[in-house]
Amino acid sequence: FTFGATECRPAPTSLAILYELSSAMFAGCLLARLLLCILASLAYAPAWLAMVGFAVLTTWRKHPVAGWVVAATLTFTLSLVFRTVDLMLCDVFPPGTHFMWHLLNGVMIWLLLEALLRAPPRKPV
Repeated sequence: FTFGATECRPAPTSLAILYELSSAMFAGCLLARLLLCILASLAYAPAWLAMVGFAVLTTWRKHPVAGWVVAATLTFTLSLVFRTVDLMLCDVFPPGTHFMWHLLNGVMIWLLLEALLRAPPRKPV
């Protein structure tokens, strides 16, 4: 025991120190794993930014297909989330979430094709 000015508490044991170190290392590993997963999905940032910009532009201009573009952008955002957390969840959910990435990207393409088909024809200049 060590005695402070107002309290008496047990001195740190090697087991307590080992526990603290292993907790810090575990948290560091989780953080490193999360960072690795985010970096793996970072390659899709330009596509996501382009879609967000397109959604904002069509909404701002009140284009008739803006809702379809916004829905496609939100779907792509969700698919990126599933792609990003896939490696982190494999230990807990062995099938992973990568299949959701592909499924939602298919939905996104369908939404964008619907927008294209529903867009009013342009007037000749």
